Amino acid sequence: MVILIRMLIEEYENSRDPKLLAAIERHYSVLYPDQDKLPEMKLSGFEQRLVLHVENLCNLARLTGKKEYADKAEQLYARFCAANPNDSKTADNMRKGVVSYEHSVSFHEFLKLPAVLYMATGKPEYLEAAEKGLAMLEQNHELADGLSSSHEGLSGKGSDKVHETCTAIDFIWTCGYILEATGDGKYADKMEKVLFNAGFGSIAKDFKSHQYYSGPNQVILSDASSHWNLDAGWGGDAIGRMAYRPGHDTECCSGNVHRLVPAFVKRMWLVDDQAPSVTAALYAPCKVVVPFAGNPVTITETTRYPFENKMEFTFAMRVPKTFAFRLRIPAWSTAHTIRLNGQPIAAEVGKDSFATIRREFANGDKLELALTTAPRIIPTPGGAAINYGPLVFSLPIKAEVKKNGSRVKSSSAFPAYELFPVSDWNFGLSQTVKANDVQVVETTSDAYPWDEHASPLRLRVNARRIANWAIGEKPYTPAFPKEPAPTGEERVIELEPMGTTLLRVTNFPLVK
Repeated sequence: MVILIRMLIEEYENSRDPKLLAAIERHYSVLYPDQDKLPEMKLSGFEQRLVLHVENLCNLARLTGKKEYADKAEQLYARFCAANPNDSKTADNMRKGVVSYEHSVSFHEFLKLPAVLYMATGKPEYLEAAEKGLAMLEQNHELADGLSSSHEGLSGKGSDKVHETCTAIDFIWTCGYILEATGDGKYADKMEKVLFNAGFGSIAKDFKSHQYYSGPNQVILSDASSHWNLDAGWGGDAIGRMAYRPGHDTECCSGNVHRLVPAFVKRMWLVDDQAPSVTAALYAPCKVVVPFAGNPVTITETTRYPFENKMEFTFAMRVPKTFAFRLRIPAWSTAHTIRLNGQPIAAEVGKDSFATIRREFANGDKLELALTTAPRIIPTPGGAAINYGPLVFSLPIKAEVKKNGSRVKSSSAFPAYELFPVSDWNFGLSQTVKANDVQVVETTSDAYPWDEHASPLRLRVNARRIANWAIGEKPYTPAFPKEPAPTGEERVIELEPMGTTLLRVTNFPLVK
């Protein structure tokens, strides 16, 4: 019901059908009929997720202007916190920085609730909880592609760690609420990193299959690669969760994949009618109509982002309109230029990472943003990853592909795949590698840039093979050896954006 009502609220926000809003209100009037207290409910196990109605109730308060829905949301959340004082998903424990090893999807779903409650009530303790909860994930569980590790539970940092595809979607959804609540562009940086790398990296490029678990490093994806579930005694189809399949033993990721891009698109543009202001929070080619009263403004964004870091915004309106236009300057950008109708203009960048241009815009105005960046060597436990702009780069591994159209939840039209490496992959980078050791290669390819080997942007760097880093008797992606043993001479390897790869190494060990 939480998911269904969330869908109906989204539909109402698009259609403004009064009958739909009335139906949602009627549902909650039956569910929580008493104005002063809530009915008894079970708040343990997966049934805790009924507390996620807090999101819907707060959105209902926003849409109707009725404070009673925000009050019910607070009552429901307070009951959950009181019944589970040691649960890492409560706002109090998030504020305390309690390190969680909770079920990953559940934690990410609950992480958004303090941000939602802050926007409904204005109470700063809620916002503090959301920000500290996200900081806890970054410090204790974040992998090279920006997403928290998980094989059901949050599982720390490591070279062989993976994450659930559902977690990628819920991270973007939750981080979007924190972006709205704080207005801080650093959360948009996090959203795009997870979408472009962890998100797209978990889906086959024809979008007909996906992984239940994926990771920065995945050098073999067989029907027996998900050893965490095997070790837990699950067995069966669960040990094939890293293989590309149209459906897995549990259907949550298959049912969630379609939310990956919309969860991002929903927060691309943030509008404040009162200021008035329009914020370009996330970049992609698009057109948006800002419904300013009596004078809607259409903004068309032209870009090849994230494969180039230039954006052009064209404005269309009936009569000139004065408003603030805000552009996110990502933390990875070393410099930027803004031009209006071909002429450079100055715009101060605030602590929130947004540059603000406040002026009267007219029909036909063009605003250009160009971001400058360079390769970055990002340390990881025992190794490093290479980033360029919002993209994390991987060594793509050539694979022998085995199709299985007879597997449960697959067919000849939507087959399941196993992938086995047939090229060298066990490379390490020098301990002294620096950003200027990485060569950026740009092409003019017009191919779809997220297809395998079609990216117009690649990186080259020297590396050496690691003799003692290999797949063992079981078909698992191996962790870094404790003391990597390099062999042979350095050679140049070419890296591609993680989101375009299937088998890959993204997190490299460092060698002497």
